[in-house]
Amino acid sequence: MTSTRRAWLLGAASLLAAGCAREAQESGARPATPAKTTGRRVVVIGAGLSGLATALDLVKSGVEVVVLEAQLRPGGRILTVRAPFTDGLYVEAGATHVVGDPDLLALVASVGVPLIRPKPVRGLDAVMYMDGKRVVLGPDGHPPDLHPFSAEEDKLGFEGRLRKYFGNATSYELEGPWPPPALARHDAQNGLELLAELGASKAYAEDMSLGLVAERMTEVSGAFVMREMAGLLRDLGREGGGRIAGGSDRLPVALAQRLGARIFYGAEVKRMEQDERGARVSFVRRGVLEHLDAERIVCAIPYSVLRHLETAPAFSPAKQRAVRELSMVSGARVCAQFDRRYWQERGEAGDAETDLPTGAVRDDTKLQVGTAGVLGAFLTGDPSRRFTALSPGERLHAFVENVEKVHPGAKQHFVAGTAKCWDEDPFARGAFAWFKPGQMKELGPGMTSTEGRVHFAGDHTSHRPGWMHGALASARRVVREVLAARVT
Repeated sequence: MTSTRRAWLLGAASLLAAGCAREAQESGARPATPAKTTGRRVVVIGAGLSGLATALDLVKSGVEVVVLEAQLRPGGRILTVRAPFTDGLYVEAGATHVVGDPDLLALVASVGVPLIRPKPVRGLDAVMYMDGKRVVLGPDGHPPDLHPFSAEEDKLGFEGRLRKYFGNATSYELEGPWPPPALARHDAQNGLELLAELGASKAYAEDMSLGLVAERMTEVSGAFVMREMAGLLRDLGREGGGRIAGGSDRLPVALAQRLGARIFYGAEVKRMEQDERGARVSFVRRGVLEHLDAERIVCAIPYSVLRHLETAPAFSPAKQRAVRELSMVSGARVCAQFDRRYWQERGEAGDAETDLPTGAVRDDTKLQVGTAGVLGAFLTGDPSRRFTALSPGERLHAFVENVEKVHPGAKQHFVAGTAKCWDEDPFARGAFAWFKPGQMKELGPGMTSTEGRVHFAGDHTSHRPGWMHGALASARRVVREVLAARVT
């Protein structure tokens, strides 16, 4: 499969982001000592895209805002890796694609961040590595499907198959409570059971497991699969979008620059408390415990991180369950720089489908200028967990060994490389959220509900977990909630 969620996300580390951290600090976003009195300020926890967008919209509405970010950079899981690469090369370890969502496009334009619309490089031989054999497919060739579709599925093609099985779901409001009553029973099914009911071939189900759904189809909610695919169909039908020129981190850095000293970097939140008079956030900065009083709190961090914070009083049982049980897809990114794009020198494309442990190989710098190049891979689910279990040295060694099989010469031309395993990141603890059978109905009431003075943003609370426009949609919702609460 060439058009997979993996390719879209990657195609969807603190030290690796040193360059981004320096930009954030140089923007003047140095913290001042917080006031110790209760005011009408709003404290936003997390400077990922949802937290930054929330803070900016509140500031525009005349609200005093402070953003607490545990890391020394903005962006969260928008992470552009620049070190240890040379020649100005970079790769994306997290969110990559700006889809044609009107709100997201407007936000990008508002901060003057240019987009590029990648065009495929033509005339290079496609390569694949399967069953221990390297095969050159010829100019602009496409690897054969790993599983034989039915004759109808094969004729329909990638997007046609999506429309056949999931087109009806696009008629429902994806941003509302999900699943709608007409589709609620699919939440009790797993992904394989859903596809069997829809009449999909076994091969299509296996293909979905490999690419479009990042965890095992037997463990994911059928309703979640349906919403994901309906969302993908909508995104494919939108015009505009592309990638952020110079790296995805340019967007959060630009947003952070507009917030300036309102962002406190290196501020790791430990506790939230509230009562009828107000709220307070306790955080550690430079080894010192500090407290910040507020009227309201916006929690814009993943639930996988939130579950490790203290809250007083405790959240409602529904919220506690959502925070405790929502899972995150295991995701790992590995990439290696080579002194020359030697694969192109012999007329071959860098992208290659493989059945190796590190999965498909991608040419991450095919749209960047220069002689050197970077090949990478993005792993999810079980392959990611196995990769993450390796030591840092073993990870890079394993990847280069696999690249050598796909593109002989890798060992000779290798310069440097790195890996980012999102499961290990204490401020992410995974790549993006997903739902098990039954969880969309069971956890739904607690996903977005406000807890007193605490509001919840983040792509995990949206209709598009793992996507920038999902994070932005959650920010828009929370801003409406906060402004409405301040009026009453």
